[in-house]
Amino acid sequence: MNQPASNNHHISINNRQTIEISEVSYVIGCDESFIALDTSCGLLNIEGEKLEIKRFDAQSGQLSVVGFVGALIYKNEQPVQKSGLFSRLFK
Repeated sequence: MNQPASNNHHISINNRQTIEISEVSYVIGCDESFIALDTSCGLLNIEGEKLEIKRFDAQSGQLSVVGFVGALIYKNEQPVQKSGLFSRLFK
């Protein structure tokens, strides 16, 4: 998990239908009701309905999501390895 390297992690939500997120390191996993991300401020889970990643630029860390947003939850867990965390999130 990345340590907060800068103060540039931003989240913008428009009408609970679209989300723009900066400082995303990688997408851990996703389906239409859940998206798990590693950001510069920790692990971030997005819960909702009909969620879809519209754009992810790994180089700039910009991510766009559409769908109904039910919750955004930061986790303080530190993954041992990507596959271990992925399996725990989607039991």
